[in-house]
Amino acid sequence: MYAGIAEKNRQLSTDISSSIILDQGAGIQDKVRNGHYMKPGGYSEYEKDMAELVRKFRATRGKGVQ
Repeated sequence: MYAGIAEKNRQLSTDISSSIILDQGAGIQDKVRNGHYMKPGGYSEYEKDMAELVRKFRATRGKGVQ
């Protein structure tokens, strides 16, 4: 019983986290598709954008344990 509840919670947490990342990372995905980072200094900008995505994700409440 406990294992089933724990697995359900883990899956829900994973689904919520994935949704948050896809939503908050949409701008980065667009920039990658458009070749925005394919320029001098582009990788540094990409790293900065990814760090901001991680910061926002970590600050988001209600995503559970995963």
